[in-house]
Amino acid sequence: MSLSRNATYNIIGAALPSLLTLVTVPLYLHIVGVERYGVLALCWVFLNYSSFMDFGLGLAVAHRIAKSRPGEDEAAGHAFWTAVWLSLAAGAVATAAVYAAGTFYFGSMAKVDPTFRGEVAAAVPVMAAMVPAVMLGGVLGGVLQGRERFLAFNAAGLLSNTLLAVLPLTLAVLWSPALPVLVAGALAARLAPIPWLYHLCRKAVPLHGVRAPSRAAARGLLGFGGWVSLTTIANTVIGTADRLAIGGAIGAAAVSVYSISLNVVSRVMLIPHSLAPALFPRLSALAKRDRDVLVLHGIQTVAAIVTPVLIGVVILVEPFFTLWIGRRLAVEAVPLAYLFAVGFWFYCVGYLAMSLLQASGRPDLVSKVIAAEVVPFIAGLIVALSLFGLPGAAMVYSLRAIVEALALLLLARVPWPALRSLLPPLALTLAAVAVAHESGGLTEYAVLALLLAAALAWSWIHAPQVVRDRVGRVAPFLTGLRAGR
Repeated sequence: MSLSRNATYNIIGAALPSLLTLVTVPLYLHIVGVERYGVLALCWVFLNYSSFMDFGLGLAVAHRIAKSRPGEDEAAGHAFWTAVWLSLAAGAVATAAVYAAGTFYFGSMAKVDPTFRGEVAAAVPVMAAMVPAVMLGGVLGGVLQGRERFLAFNAAGLLSNTLLAVLPLTLAVLWSPALPVLVAGALAARLAPIPWLYHLCRKAVPLHGVRAPSRAAARGLLGFGGWVSLTTIANTVIGTADRLAIGGAIGAAAVSVYSISLNVVSRVMLIPHSLAPALFPRLSALAKRDRDVLVLHGIQTVAAIVTPVLIGVVILVEPFFTLWIGRRLAVEAVPLAYLFAVGFWFYCVGYLAMSLLQASGRPDLVSKVIAAEVVPFIAGLIVALSLFGLPGAAMVYSLRAIVEALALLLLARVPWPALRSLLPPLALTLAAVAVAHESGGLTEYAVLALLLAAALAWSWIHAPQVVRDRVGRVAPFLTGLRAGR
């Protein structure tokens, strides 16, 4: 199957829900209010924390299915059913843990308006009930990724994400904006695609009836997935500690501002998130030399796409936020977006190195790097929040991304010539962020336009031939459309 086609499916599957989010976030803020939206964002943080209890089964089963040879359907079937039973057992434990943790945090730590405390208490058990659905969906999706069924995988994900964005909002309009109603809508959105995913898995493996878990399959899955789970634990702590700390120190409204800015800039991650899953089955099955060549092309592709995209975000984020969420919130959110842009450039580049290490059978190296970041990150976050407020939290977030990416690139043994080739696009990104921090006059926008042009030129020169070929096929089509007007 074509890597570029699979990556395209992944990009479309991630981009369409992101575009839908751009429409729905202002509606959420208007209909449910900033305070409720901030609490809802904290609920999703707790769901992210529950993901560390899935033992990395989604990626583990994808790795096992990808390595299976033709005629090994029996072993693949055992791996599938073992992963399903393990995920259901883990989901039951995680549900209780999320319920207890959510009750404690929202009842004792988070600064929530007293008028919403009753709603929050009623929403927590519904939030906890989402955990098994999320875990089971991860295993079913892993099977499709291992078999490179990315069209089906993204169609199911698109259904779930669309419902996740639209259904709670619809219930808020038609029934009530209360938090239990919103979270119940999200639960329904997570449950809806599971029967379809199971049907797709039956065809992909294929499956022949329900089977008991296999001890040998469980050892293999947990051996690989245990390290992935440790990575998930550390990533979840790091990726959500900022919002929990902001909610406790400043309040839920500040979480809304921070989350909106972070979520917009983080959409650039759909590029490596789309390419890495397409590469992962191939990387799992290839010899080391072939893996290294493939991931080097992947890193250059990501840098070629991400750099002009992030510079474009830096240019447009202020007018976009002003129109999207209003001038008052934009004043606070825009400086955060500039800081996040630097971190996500590194995060995008390092993500391919992480995928290479995991696919090559060394998920332990990834886990050790990210676990080592947890304590310094939280300590830095506490200090930066007390000294600089929300910008301090954004600075620490981006600094952590820089350190992580450099460590992963070194551990993956990406050669120095490849790393050196990334210095020009990095310099262009840093320059754009520095210029954008100025007053935003015509001179600054002219300089930013020149930096964007330079980034596009670098990307065209260094992009893999397959990317240039695709652009070359699109250009005559667009010219024909313009001539036909």
